Amino acid sequence: MTKERWTFGGSGEFGNLFDSQTGAETKRKAAGIHMGYGLDKIQFSSAIEFRRDDAEQPDLTHTVQTVLLLRNNFKCQ
Repeated sequence: MTKERWTFGGSGEFGNLFDSQTGAETKRKAAGIHMGYGLDKIQFSSAIEFRRDDAEQPDLTHTVQTVLLLRNNFKCQ
């Protein structure tokens, strides 16, 4: 195993989403990491993301939603 075959990365998202029909705002914070390995015709990657949304409802109350996303990919050509 050599280090040239490995890939690593990260991402972050901090911002606001607006519903054009209701005007409701969602405040989003998200962070993720991913890694991959490739050897000749085989590739594998995996990622995890944590996301927290604070969504304004039509009655002006707020709903907080926490999401954990997992992803795995395998490719063989």
